[in-house]
Amino acid sequence: HASAEDEQVLGFGSQYSEFNLKGKYVPILSTEQGIGRGLQPITAALNVGGGGSGGSWHTTYTAIPAYLTPEGRALMLENTEYCAFDLESDADRIEIEVWSMALEGQVMAAAGPLELLIEITEVTGRMAPLPAWVQSGAIVGLEGGRDMVSNITDTLLAADVPIAALWLQDWSGINVSEGPQ
Repeated sequence: HASAEDEQVLGFGSQYSEFNLKGKYVPILSTEQGIGRGLQPITAALNVGGGGSGGSWHTTYTAIPAYLTPEGRALMLENTEYCAFDLESDADRIEIEVWSMALEGQVMAAAGPLELLIEITEVTGRMAPLPAWVQSGAIVGLEGGRDMVSNITDTLLAADVPIAALWLQDWSGINVSEGPQ
């Protein structure tokens, strides 16, 4: 469909490397995010020497086939099949590739991005409010084994840092990384 050359296109889930995705080819596929995510030379090195663990600029855990524009336009696919949005090939249009015989979705218009986000989440759902305990202190992400986690936790508590929870991820990368995890 038509899209002005200078139109900003925002969305497609959690995209960490780019805000305005105009000029990009955006595959909608949830994958391991990788280390580097397109930042060179680290991504290239990890993709070659680490079995593809460098990822790319678009890899994300949360790929969503929906976008909106500051001008108040949005498009949201309801297909569950693989799809991609081509905002790169032609500056004046957006092309959609869906690996399906049918295309299901909605085109939306509203006064601006906030109103569009409200419309989109009417369909997709909204996150429930966080429980009160998350406001009682830091949620600290740690790894490194029992001794390291205990030492860091003791140091934080001795410094009167309020801790609401510990997020332990010692399991991460155990089968793909070099060195201790």
